[in-house]
Amino acid sequence: MARVTHICLSDLHLGADTAILTDTPGAEKGGEAVSADPLRTALSEALVATISSLNGNTPPPILPSVVLLGDILDFSLGTPKASISSLTSLLEALTASDAQTWLGPFIFVPGNHDHELWTVTRYNAMVGSTSGASDYKHTTPAFPGTSPKPVAAVIDAVLRANGFKGATTFYPNMGLASADGRKMVFLHHGHFVESMYRAMSSLVADLDGDPAISFVVEKLEEYNASWIDFVWSNFGDNGKLGAEVRLGYDYLLAGREDIRFDHRLGRVLAKKMQAALPLPQSGASRQWTLTATNALVDVMLGNYGQMERFSYFEPLGADALAGLKDYLRLTVQDQIARERPTAKPDNLTFIFGHTHKPFENRVPVPDAPFLPAVYNTGGWDLDMPMFGTKLGAAAVFIDEDLNVASLRLCKVPRDDLSASAEVHVATADGTVKGNPMAEALQKALDATATEWSAFRAEATKAYRVKQVYIIRQMALADRGTAKTRKALR
Repeated sequence: MARVTHICLSDLHLGADTAILTDTPGAEKGGEAVSADPLRTALSEALVATISSLNGNTPPPILPSVVLLGDILDFSLGTPKASISSLTSLLEALTASDAQTWLGPFIFVPGNHDHELWTVTRYNAMVGSTSGASDYKHTTPAFPGTSPKPVAAVIDAVLRANGFKGATTFYPNMGLASADGRKMVFLHHGHFVESMYRAMSSLVADLDGDPAISFVVEKLEEYNASWIDFVWSNFGDNGKLGAEVRLGYDYLLAGREDIRFDHRLGRVLAKKMQAALPLPQSGASRQWTLTATNALVDVMLGNYGQMERFSYFEPLGADALAGLKDYLRLTVQDQIARERPTAKPDNLTFIFGHTHKPFENRVPVPDAPFLPAVYNTGGWDLDMPMFGTKLGAAAVFIDEDLNVASLRLCKVPRDDLSASAEVHVATADGTVKGNPMAEALQKALDATATEWSAFRAEATKAYRVKQVYIIRQMALADRGTAKTRKALR
């Protein structure tokens, strides 16, 4: 078989209490603390055993890169301290399984919940620059070039502290191409597929009187970067306000989007803005700020519940599917044309995460002469207590011939827990036969049945722990709603 070059994981949401690879809080939130160590260990041992089997139990001369495809750390629903601590615990489990022998450098493609790390990396790249405006770009080229890629500062430091080779960054897209340019793989976290994360682009288009937004990758990030940082990527580091936002998330889990809570959060946010911005200390100014923040909270909490990750029973909703087609047609093809103007790809695979619902398929794209293969890496977070949904996680493997296959690692069990988390190989064409990467992965999976059986058992337990935790939080949120309502009467 061809050598495995990349292994893609996304949406670990390390640091968020509802993520199955993060420890579950204990008595201070009304229950027993539960460590995620058994699941972290089982996952590490099974992954390392599989990679070893793929390589005939002999480390290859060039080790595969691990692509961390966004939302690895959760700086919105978790604090930076909790997120980095959870990442350290996972790396310690990988180290104990001898992962350094089998894994090469890491590549970080930021998502919306860890987008702030891209902002930090981008600003670091500007320091001492003498080459002018090019260093102030909001994005990186998708394809590797002769110039070094920026270092993902925080993740790189944590990786190196735990004996790994560090991490470089691509944002928002990473591209791989065959020597003749006909076969390509594009990787993106997936947030720009959803209209919520293009909100500022839509605002600019409306202000310009132009109904069509720009899908050029640099413009998407230029217009929306601050919006993504503000709403999704730093509330965990925002003290009291961050706590209020996480409480709002608990209300959403409980189905209690109470308007009184919305207005309370609006007042907290307005007070913070009034203190931070050079606004006049007048009644009119304070009223304007409160009106603006109430509108923002309404958009955040009102639209949040309509996002793709909360569409639990279909792999991809209509809005996200339309956004995916637009991103492939307008953003990906434009970036290919700009960076590889002589290439004429006739085979494109697109890998993304973000939705927490793994799937593999071919998606027709208007004006494209071929059907792109699409893989979703799913997620490691239980968004709500219901079982039997499409939520689950996968690792996507890429070989040096750009063959792609998904290793479906786990899914939310059925309601009666009669089915444990499943591990199987999947492809966009629905068959393993004829795909060299999938065929090799299936053989490796068969050879590591013992390790994956242990992982399945731990994953099923972990989902149950998070279900109990979320139900407990729902009860607390219900009581909190009643207290807030009483206080505001």
